[in-house]
Amino acid sequence: MTVGLKNYFDKKINESHISSSTNKKDAFRYLMGSVDESSSENSIIIDGIVDFLASPHNVNKKAYKFKMGKDAQNEYSSRIGFNMFKLPEGEYTLAIEFSLQSQQICQ
Repeated sequence: MTVGLKNYFDKKINESHISSSTNKKDAFRYLMGSVDESSSENSIIIDGIVDFLASPHNVNKKAYKFKMGKDAQNEYSSRIGFNMFKLPEGEYTLAIEFSLQSQQICQ
């Protein structure tokens, strides 16, 4: 990555990073209410939204459960989409966290 590009990203992150506010709102709560708010766009199967009681977070104890497929080069290349049209125009901060559980198939 070039120095100029790194500086650009650092500046954008610093300008848009979560800051203290009296107007905090969980604007993305609807995403955890129904899998219909997501779309399987590329080599991914959504199994549902499940309770995730082991989550370290206080606010949300749910998670999307999904399976990803591999491409012809045996590499993961999956994409999921979320319906953002329900939100009014504006700026938002969304953090996405992945927790991997591998499954071994025994033959």
